[in-house]
Amino acid sequence: MDADDLVLFDAIISEGGLSAAARRLGLPKATVSRRLIRLEAAVGVPLFDRFGRKLRLTQAGEVLRGPSKTMGIALSEARSLAKAAMGPTQGLLRIVSPFLFGKLVLSPFLGRFLAEREHVTAVVRFDNSRIDPLRDNVDLAIRIGQPSEPYLITSRLASATLGLYAPPALAARVTTCDDLANLPFVQVSNDHTDEAVLNLRDGDDVLSQRVKVCCTVNDPEAACTISAGGAGFSVLPTFLAADFVARGSLVPVLPRLVMGNVDIFALLPPGRNAIPVVAEFLKSLRQQIGRKGFQ
Repeated sequence: MDADDLVLFDAIISEGGLSAAARRLGLPKATVSRRLIRLEAAVGVPLFDRFGRKLRLTQAGEVLRGPSKTMGIALSEARSLAKAAMGPTQGLLRIVSPFLFGKLVLSPFLGRFLAEREHVTAVVRFDNSRIDPLRDNVDLAIRIGQPSEPYLITSRLASATLGLYAPPALAARVTTCDDLANLPFVQVSNDHTDEAVLNLRDGDDVLSQRVKVCCTVNDPEAACTISAGGAGFSVLPTFLAADFVARGSLVPVLPRLVMGNVDIFALLPPGRNAIPVVAEFLKSLRQQIGRKGFQ
């Protein structure tokens, strides 16, 4: 049984099909199909039931799911340790970041980082989806919000304050917390509700305000753009709203009030933090974020 075939099997499960797994792995679909057949021959039973283009795990496939994930983690760690043996800071960095964080924080930093290290190259992708760096074979992924994958290395980079922001025309209508009830609200959530309750802090005091939701979006960067377009006010991390505030398309509303903080993490596959170029990049990025006024 080939270890790489187990990793391929895990990719088919994660992506939901052969075509998607082939795209993720950068392989022809025919190769993925052939290697799956090879793995099934090694196991001795089918791992998927086929329903047209749809696949469903057989009982044997379910049994093999856990070991395949474990094998992927082990291979990633082994490759990372092998790269770490290179010694001096050099090599390729593969990074994924949300769009606005990438534009406002990562890109300026990365330009300086690469200029000072002629033997380091980088491949950077901006993506607002929930990237898994082990699954997608990247060295480091930036995520806004608490990670939930126990098999990844997580490193907290910073914390950003959540404040109230509105387009200028709406901001002009707000002088007290009660005025928020008369404004449309752009809600950052996975679940839509007609109303939301904002628990706002003013020092040690907590003020609860019910507001009417005009739009629900599951990404805070998209909420910035929607609010800046005039749809309504929103609760946004200060570093994401800063660019819109500088352009004048968003204005801080009741700046004494905050909704707490949101944490920003770097996620790495197992062992990847042992690679010198990755470790140096992460250390330098954390220092850069500290200089930008994050907590």
